[in-house]
Parts: sequence; C-alpha cells; structure tokens
Amino acid sequence: SDGDGTMQSSSVQWNEPLVIAVRYLLAMVFIASTVGKVLSPAPFYDFVGALFSPPLGFDPAYLLYFILAAEILIVTFLLFPETARAGAMLSFVFVLAFTILLMFASQREVNVPCGCFGEFLPGGTLDTSILRNLVLLPIAVLAGCPSRILKEQGGST
Repeated sequence: SDGDGTMQSSSVQWNEPLVIAVRYLLAMVFIASTVGKVLSPAPFYDFVGALFSPPLGFDPAYLLYFILAAEILIVTFLLFPETARAGAMLSFVFVLAFTILLMFASQREVNVPCGCFGEFLPGGTLDTSILRNLVLLPIAVLAGCPSRILKEQGGST
C-alpha cells in the first residue's frame, strides 16, 4: 500500500479476481445443493435408501440435517475473506468424501441418482455426479489459493 492507504496495482496478483470469482462460484454450488435438498429431499432419501441396504441404524433425516448444516457452514466461510481458505478446504474435503461415496455406490451398482441437488438440478447417473465432483475438486483447491491482497488488508505482523 502506498502512503495514502490505497493499494498499488503492482501488489495485485494475477489470480486475485479469479480466486474470488471461484469462491463465489463454489458458494453458489453449495447454495444450490442446500436449497435443492431443502425443497425436495426425496431424491436424497432415495439415494441413501438404495446405498445403505439394510437401512442405517438411525433416521436418514439426521444425515440430511448434518449435510445441510455443513453446506451452510461452507458457504458462510467461503463468503468472508477471513474464513474463505477454511471454507475452500472444507469444501474440498466434503466434495472428496462425496466423490468417494459416489464411487462406492457405483461399485455397488446403485442405480439411483445421488439427490445432491434434490429436484433443483435433476441428477443424471452416478457417473455424471462423479464427473461433476471431479471438476469441483480443483475448483475448491483454486478457491483456497492464498491472496496477497487479503493478507495486506489484515495488516503486517
């Protein structure tokens, strides 16, 4: 920053606008997933029922509530510069875990869409859901890239 408190253009990294845009894109994906499952949880329940047969030893609604809470936390973290990297890391772990679960479901020949977005974005096959998640993983990594601007705004230590 120069003497009057403004940022010098030379301190802006080339990827800063991209990283911020990717964070918002990732947040929108999780918002769509949350809204989809809230408005139409049946596809999610169908997937859980098909994957875990015999049924889980607890009400699948608890699993849904946990996932919704995690998605809301991730979105909240992604939207604020101070917590954006934590949000990106959580989103990476979350998407990776679901990708592994989807691969497991595919191996078990589960023939029900994952219900990740409820009926908001009707899911195709498990393979398309796996592919979507494999695209989201590097996006989550990019969303967590450090930013010189965000460090400089916090002051020097």
